[in-house]
Amino acid sequence: MLIGQILEVNLNESDNMKTLIASEFVDESNTGYCIKRAFDELGHETKVFDIAEKKFEKLGYKEIGIGNKGKSFISAGVGIIRKNRAILKEVKKDRPEMLLIFKGKIILPKTIQKIRDMGIKTVLWHPDPRYEIQDWVYKRAIVSDYFFHISSGCVEQYKEKGVNAYWLSEGCDPTIHKPIKLNKDEKEYYGSDISFSGHYTEDRERFLKSIINAGIDLNIWHHMWKDIIPDYKGCIGKWLTTEEFCKMCNASKIVLGNDRWPEMEKSMSMRAFMVMGCGGFLLTNHTKNIEEMFIPGKHLDVYENERNCVEKIKYYLENERERIRIEKAGHKEVYKNHTFVKRIEKMMSIVFGS
Repeated sequence: MLIGQILEVNLNESDNMKTLIASEFVDESNTGYCIKRAFDELGHETKVFDIAEKKFEKLGYKEIGIGNKGKSFISAGVGIIRKNRAILKEVKKDRPEMLLIFKGKIILPKTIQKIRDMGIKTVLWHPDPRYEIQDWVYKRAIVSDYFFHISSGCVEQYKEKGVNAYWLSEGCDPTIHKPIKLNKDEKEYYGSDISFSGHYTEDRERFLKSIINAGIDLNIWHHMWKDIIPDYKGCIGKWLTTEEFCKMCNASKIVLGNDRWPEMEKSMSMRAFMVMGCGGFLLTNHTKNIEEMFIPGKHLDVYENERNCVEKIKYYLENERERIRIEKAGHKEVYKNHTFVKRIEKMMSIVFGS
C-alpha cells in the first residue's frame, strides 16, 4: 500500500507536463507523431521540433565534422548549426519541463548539455540496435539526463560507460496501426500468402531466396529489391506508406519479420508492433528473450532458421484456424500492453516518478 501511495504521488507530479519533442515530423505516420499523440492522449502539453535528417544527408552530411568536403558539406554543417540554434531558442522561449529527442543525430551533444544546464530534463530515445556502441549515440547519451534504448541488450553496454540508460521498446499507435476493410482491388493488389516489407541486407537476400526457392507465394515490398531479384514477379518496386502497410497486413495470410540484430536481447523493431496492431499474423525470427514480451504460438510465432521458417509457413498456410486465432490474440495483446501510450507512461514514471 505504501509503495502504491508513493508511486501515485510521484506520478501525479508529472501530470500536464510541457514537453518539446524533437524528431522527424514529415507526415502523420512518422514515429515522432506517434509519440506526440501518446503524450496528447495522456493530457500533456506538447510542441514539436522537426529534425528530419534526409535533407542534410542529401547534402553529403554524415556527422558534423565528418563527411564530404566542399560546398555541400559546408551547407549541411551550416544547416545543422542553425537547427541547434533554433532548438535552443525554442527551449528558452517555452521553458518545457522536458526535451525528448527521438534518435536526433543532428542535435549536437553541446546543445543537449546547454538545455540540461537550464534545469530542463533531457531525454534521448534511440531506436537502432547495434552489437557495439555507436560513438555518435554515446556522445549524446552521456550528456542526457535519461537515455532509453529499444533493445534491452544494448542498455548494459551504455550503463557500463556511465550512461543513465533504460530499456524502452517502441510500440504501435492504434490511430494509424489498425485493421482496414479492403475492397476487391486492394485485396488483389496487396494480397499474398506471404509478404515481407523491409530494406535490403545480404542476410535478408539469402533468407528471402530460400523461401522463393521453396515455391512459396511471396511478395517483397521495397523499391531496392527490384534490382536485387529482378526476375522474380513478387518483387514489388514500391515502399509502402503506413496506410498501405496496414492494407498489406490485412490482405496477406502471413507477414514475415526479419529483425537485423536477433542476438541483442529484446530488440524487436517497430514493424513487429505495427503488423500486430494492423491485425496481421506475424512470423518473425527469434530475437533473444522475445518470450518476455510475447508468447510464440499465442501472439505471434518465431522461426530459428531458413528451413524452420519454410516449415512454419507451410504449417500455418494449412492451418488457417490456428493462424487466425494467433493474429487476433496478437492484435489484442499489442493494443493492451504495447502502444506508444504505454511506453510514454513508463518513460514519464522513470523520469518524474522516481
